[in-house]
Amino acid sequence: MCVELIKARGLRSVNLRQVIAEGYLIRSPSGPLRPNPSPFVDSFDIHAYFMQKYRSTCSLQHDQSSREMLRHCLFSANAQQSECLDDLGIKDLVNQSLFQAINANNFNYARIKRLKRAYMKMEVKRVELEEALKSLNSSMMEQEAQHKAELTAWDTKHKELQEDLRAQTEKIQALEGKNEELESENQRLRA
Repeated sequence: MCVELIKARGLRSVNLRQVIAEGYLIRSPSGPLRPNPSPFVDSFDIHAYFMQKYRSTCSLQHDQSSREMLRHCLFSANAQQSECLDDLGIKDLVNQSLFQAINANNFNYARIKRLKRAYMKMEVKRVELEEALKSLNSSMMEQEAQHKAELTAWDTKHKELQEDLRAQTEKIQALEGKNEELESENQRLRA
């Protein structure tokens, strides 16, 4: 029955107690199959298991660590890696392995793991976007400085052209005044 449930769900590994508890029918059309359905099965106590099995060779306390404990951890570590680790590294590895083992029986562990992966992807994307924003900001600042320099150059050129235009209009007015004088003198000479 358990194998059929595992195959039907398409799972590789499951908590068999949970599969058995979920697969066991509580009610039928004629009435309840068992009088008091049992609550959800508690998760396996990893700490008690390791303490019972390796009581003489290891300790889970933080004051000392055990290479024997490291060999039996769920976290994969080869012999060369365990020889290279100091006591603090072994403690970290054991704690990480126990954390993984305890959470493997947690009902929401897969969901938490999926959310953590999604969060990490979002964090990576956020960092990439922040870097892109910083680079865009710096390029915008450079372009703004360049545009300001171009605007000041155009303003000075515009002022020079305005002064040149004023000088030209004054010359034109002076020439028009001379032209009127010459025309009036020319008319006087003809008359």
